[in-house]
Amino acid sequence: MIDKTIRALMVGLAVYLYYIFIANDFSILRAIIKILIVSLLLVTMERIKRKSSKKFFAHSSIEAIDKMSEITFIAYIGEMYKRLGYQVNVPTDPIEQEISDLTLYKGGKKFRLKCLHVDEFASIEVMNGLIKNQEKYIKVPFIIVTNGKFLQDSVNKAMETPMILRSRGYLEDYIEQIPKEPKKNRYDLNYN
Repeated sequence: MIDKTIRALMVGLAVYLYYIFIANDFSILRAIIKILIVSLLLVTMERIKRKSSKKFFAHSSIEAIDKMSEITFIAYIGEMYKRLGYQVNVPTDPIEQEISDLTLYKGGKKFRLKCLHVDEFASIEVMNGLIKNQEKYIKVPFIIVTNGKFLQDSVNKAMETPMILRSRGYLEDYIEQIPKEPKKNRYDLNYN
């Protein structure tokens, strides 16, 4: 809630600064005030970014992922794909809301993301339903991410469609790529 309030204040400050900088006022006092406001805005944005990174690093272990609720898992995977350079959106179309958790965009391509938070293996029934959805909505490929593993039958069926399967090993590899020191740039991941 606090982050949303701070972001709303930052947007308000940005709009205010837009109008201030358009006005032709050459007063030194006003120029100093403008510089201080811009500096405050930049410091606030950096603090929000660091707070977000700390939360992400705190949840970046396979044990923490296994203990997450399904909604938290979806949020974590969404943040993970943001850090990999994708634009992440919640589906707005009612049909897409039923078949996917998130919509990803990268390089002009669209992907549907389905997150499966399971104990050990993704069930065959769930995978068959996802494969049927892929065949029905073939225009956009699915990315299926799970904290468990896929059964070989499911993998074989999915390979016949343009599905991308990401299992526990993918998450473990991603977590290994995360810099151990949170002060580094949040986009400093070389994994895709």
